[in-house]
Amino acid sequence: MRRIIKGRWAIFAIWLIATIVLTVIQPDVNAILRQKGQEGTSKDSPSVIASSILKKMDTTKGTDNLIVFYDKNKISNDEMKGIGDAVKSLSDSSSELGITNMIDPFSMPDAKSSLVSKDGTTVMVSYKLDKKGREIDDIKKQFEKKLDKVPVTYYLSGEDFINNDYLKATQSGVEKSAALTVIFILVVLILAFRSVVTPLISLVAVAFSYLCSMGIAAQLIDKAGFPVTSLTQMLLVLILFGIGTDYNILLFNRFKEELSHGHSIDDAIVNTYKTAGKTIAYSILTVFIAFLALVFSESPIYQSGVVVVIGVTVLLLEILTLTPFIMKVLGKKIFWPSKNVGGHKENKFWGKSSSLATKHPIIITVTILLIIGPMMYFHQEKLNFDTVGELGNKYPSSKAINLVSDHFGKGQSMPATVVIENDHALDNNESLAVIDNITERLKSIKGVKQVSSVTQPLGEKIDDFYVDSQMATVTDGLSQTKDGVDQIHDGMKQAQEKLGSADFTDVNKMVDGTAKLQDGMTALTSGLKQIQAGIDDRSNNPQTISNGIAAIETNLTKMSEGVALLADNYNKMQAGYKEMGAHYQRGSSGPSWCKKCHYPNAIDDRCPWKQLYEFE
Repeated sequence: MRRIIKGRWAIFAIWLIATIVLTVIQPDVNAILRQKGQEGTSKDSPSVIASSILKKMDTTKGTDNLIVFYDKNKISNDEMKGIGDAVKSLSDSSSELGITNMIDPFSMPDAKSSLVSKDGTTVMVSYKLDKKGREIDDIKKQFEKKLDKVPVTYYLSGEDFINNDYLKATQSGVEKSAALTVIFILVVLILAFRSVVTPLISLVAVAFSYLCSMGIAAQLIDKAGFPVTSLTQMLLVLILFGIGTDYNILLFNRFKEELSHGHSIDDAIVNTYKTAGKTIAYSILTVFIAFLALVFSESPIYQSGVVVVIGVTVLLLEILTLTPFIMKVLGKKIFWPSKNVGGHKENKFWGKSSSLATKHPIIITVTILLIIGPMMYFHQEKLNFDTVGELGNKYPSSKAINLVSDHFGKGQSMPATVVIENDHALDNNESLAVIDNITERLKSIKGVKQVSSVTQPLGEKIDDFYVDSQMATVTDGLSQTKDGVDQIHDGMKQAQEKLGSADFTDVNKMVDGTAKLQDGMTALTSGLKQIQAGIDDRSNNPQTISNGIAAIETNLTKMSEGVALLADNYNKMQAGYKEMGAHYQRGSSGPSWCKKCHYPNAIDDRCPWKQLYEFE
C-alpha cells in the first residue's frame, strides 16, 4: 500500500488516460443491439428453432413490419384514396426504402377484408424491410417523407421499430436510474458524513470504474460476441454505484477513525486497508462468483449479467489504487466542511439489535423465515417478454400494435405460429390429415380465436376436402349415371318390342350388356351409400373402408368395360336402324326403279349398279 501511495500520481495518470481512451473508442452498444437484435431465449428454445425454420422457408430478405393508418371517425373515401396514393408511392420507391415485399388492400383487393377493419377506422399495410445496414431512425425519416401527405394519422411498427423504441425506452430508463442513484447517494453521504466533498469524490471514484468497465465490456461485445441485452448498462450502473458507494463509506469511515487516533495520513491509509480492505475484497469476491455463475444460464438476458464481473473487478482495482490516491491528496479535507474527524459514536439501536441477534440466533432466524416465507410462497410474478406491454402507449410502434389489437383482434397483431418440420415432404394426404387434426386441436385451446393452416387457409373447414363430402358427391354422380342407364335400358327394351321381327342380335347383346351394367351400377351405388353412411356415423374401421374402396375399384372396371361394349353395340344398332329405315321408306311408297337398268326394287339383286345408283 505504501508503494501505491508513493506512486499515486502515476497511478492517477494511468486511470485518467485509460478512462478517456476507453470512453472515446467505446463502440455504441445500443447500435450493436439494433443491428444484431436482442435474443430473449437460448438458441435451443422452441421459439428460436421455429424462427430459424421459418427463415429457411421464407426466402424473401428482410424482417416483418407494418404501417397502421387510423382515423377514429372512420376513414372516408377521399382519405382512403390518399392512403392508396401514399402506399403506391412506397411501392414505387421499394428499392430505395428497402421494401422487399408488400401486402396492401389496394393492389390486392382479395386481402381487403383482413387489412381493413370492420369499423373502417384502421388500415394495415404489411411489408418486409431490408435495413441494408441503416439505422432505424434514418429509415423512419425516409418513410415519413413518402407519407407526409397522408390525410390520416399513421404509425410505423413491426419487429425493427418495436426493438428500436424499446432500446430508446431502456436507454431513457438507464439515464433516469443513474440520475436517481446519484441523487440518492449524495443525500445519504451528506447525511452520514455531513460533508459535501465526501459524496462527490465517492461518485467520481465509482464513475472511473464504471466508464472503464463499460469500455472494456463494449469492446468484448463488439469484437468477441460477449452477451448483451438492453439491460446490460442499467445492471452495471446499479450494481457498481450501489456497492461502490457502500465500500467507499466503509473505507472513509475507517479512515476517519484512524485519523481520530492521531495517525498520520499515510499510516491511516495503511491501517484502513489492513482492516476494511480485507472485508471489501471478500465482499467483492462473493459478488464476482455470483455473477460469474450466470455464464451457465441458458437465457441470453441472464448471461448478459456477466458484465458485472468485469465491473466489480475494475471496481476492486479502483478501490486499491485510486481511492488511496484521493485519501492521500485530500487528507482531512475529504470531510469538509465538517471539522470533526473523530470516529463515529456507538449507536444504541444497532448495538441492542446485534446483541439480541447473537444471544437468540434461532429465534431471529425463525422470525425472519416466518416473514419472508409467505412472500415467497404467494409470489406469482413470471418471466415476461411482452415488449409491447412494457412500452405501453407511449411509443408509435406499440401504439400501432395496440390499435391493431383493438380493431382487428389481439391475434391479428402478433399471432402465434406453430411450425412443423419433417424429414419427408408433407404434400401428401396422410401428412395433410395430421396437419388438419392439429389445426382442430389448436382451435379447442382456450383463448384461441382462429387457426389458419394449409388445410384451412381461411380458418374454416373446406368441406370438399373431406372424404364424407367427396363420397356424397360421387354417390350423387353415380345415381345420375344409373338414371341415364335406366333410360337407355327402357328405350332399348321398347325398340326390341316394336322391332321383334327384325334381326336385332346386336341390340339384344347391347340390352344384355346394359342390364348387366345396371346391376353393377346398382351394387356400386349401394356400396357407396353404405360407405358414406359409415363415415357419417364416424366409423373408425379402416379395414371396412379399405374393402369398400377395393370393391368400388372392381365395379368401376366392370362398368368401364360395359360402357365400352354398350358404345360399340349402340353404333352397330344405329347403322342397322338407318338401313331399316331406308327399307321401310321404299316399301311404303311402292316399287322403285333403278335409274340405270330400270330393274324394280323387288329384283334389285340382279342390278349390277345397285351400289352406284340410288333407286327412284
